[in-house]
Amino acid sequence: MIRKVVKHGKATLTVSLPAKWCRKFGVREGDELEVNEKAREIVINISHNQKEPMRATIDFTSRKYSEKVIRWIITAVHKKGFDEIEIYYDSDLIHRIIQDKLKNLFLGWVIMNQKENYVLLKNINNEDEKEFKNLLRRAFLVSINMGQSLLDRIKNKNYDNITNLIDLEKTNNQLTNYCERILNRGYIAKDICFLYIIVWNIEKIPDEFRAICNYLSGRSNIEMNSSITMLFENILEYLEGYMKLFFNFSFNKLQELHAVKDKLNSEVQELYAMQMSYDDKILLSHLNMILNRISDFSASTIAINQADNQ
Repeated sequence: MIRKVVKHGKATLTVSLPAKWCRKFGVREGDELEVNEKAREIVINISHNQKEPMRATIDFTSRKYSEKVIRWIITAVHKKGFDEIEIYYDSDLIHRIIQDKLKNLFLGWVIMNQKENYVLLKNINNEDEKEFKNLLRRAFLVSINMGQSLLDRIKNKNYDNITNLIDLEKTNNQLTNYCERILNRGYIAKDICFLYIIVWNIEKIPDEFRAICNYLSGRSNIEMNSSITMLFENILEYLEGYMKLFFNFSFNKLQELHAVKDKLNSEVQELYAMQMSYDDKILLSHLNMILNRISDFSASTIAINQADNQ
């Protein structure tokens, strides 16, 4: 958007704030805004103690939505960045969903008010740009840890209580959901769409690990092909390489990772051409999906870092 600079007095230059942005964040006349210079950019942030809380209202009464749709709606409102969410409902199912979201997804949220068929949820966290990178790093580490723990179980043919590892997938969901909130709240001034793609993909990778855990649960007679477990190990190293690239970018390292991706792709194709058990095919299909998810980081990582590295 283009804004015209207006001169006031002899030396003061002003530019108007977008009305839509002001309405969204409750900016009013007399409020104090934090203004920071970043090279050719001016970044304007809302002072947290001046901002009115943003509240969303969801009314589920007399709505015959499926459980999945109800979960999508509540999660979407949370991700969008509201400070408070009030929910009207008329079923025990929705009450259980709300409790589940607070326990397993909405990091730093509490129930502020509850009545019959009504609940008010509130965020009590301080969200900012610095917190974003810490959370994203933890999301990467949790994903790698879940994959490594799963690989160790497969190598040792230890599938007892393997679904306990799914708790790590839930932790990853908390972290990535929080990252998406920070992006949608506007606390980060640039590269939001590219960062969102990276967060979205790092949330999807443990979903594949979860699917493998569910498939192996309760089964004691599965022995995976050693070539596939080696592929699993190499893919985890590839994921760790992308985490390091994101936080310490270089085009040379990117080129190295691209070469690794080509090699892993060739290995996947060779394995698909082999005679293998149905169990091996299931694991291989999930590993191939993980490999593609990781490679989807490339374009966004380049876009974020291009200006500083050319």
